[in-house]
Order: sequence, then C-alpha cells, then structure tokens
Amino acid sequence: MGVEVNGPVALTFAMPPLYGSRDYAVHIGARVVLIGYDPAALQIVPVGVGLVDADNNRVTSEGEVALQRLDYLGYALVDAEDQAVLERFANGEISLRQMIGELEEK
Repeated sequence: MGVEVNGPVALTFAMPPLYGSRDYAVHIGARVVLIGYDPAALQIVPVGVGLVDADNNRVTSEGEVALQRLDYLGYALVDAEDQAVLERFANGEISLRQMIGELEEK
C-alpha cells in the first residue's frame, strides 16, 4: 500500500484463473482497460489499455499508463464493439480522457 509512481510505467502481468481456468482469455478481445487506484478520488479508475496475449495468459500495457499508485492494479473487459476505442488510445490517436468519455457514451 502507498507505493507512489513517478514517470512512465509499463506493465505486464499474468491473467488470473477464473473458476480454475484461464480459457476465458481467448474470448475477451484483443485489449482490456487497465485500472488502478486514484488516491485523490479514492476510487479505482481507468489508467490505460492492455494488450491481451491469450496464448501466454498475459496482459501488457500499450501506450501511456496513468498510474499514481501501485495499491490496486487490474483490468476490465469491454464489449467487442468498443475494442476500436481501446486501439485508438493504444496508438496515441486519443487521450485517456477521450477514451473514457467514448466508453461512457456507450
């Protein structure tokens, strides 16, 4: 708890098992929303995008990751039609705020 982040961050982490299996990885899409703790808001919020490697059961950050603390890290799934929004963020075409706004509109 309380480990602060300064500067650019890159993440790679293993996908946890769901009901004892990681078979779900092939069904969730190419990208996920990375989530982390915002100490000012006292909430878990979107902080970036992660690329799913279903073969190795890993998620690796793509583009900027706006982490302030390492207290809580994870990812959230999005619908298939929202994958393009995540890709645009990963490619630097839109900001994190724009990505969140577009996902909230749906």
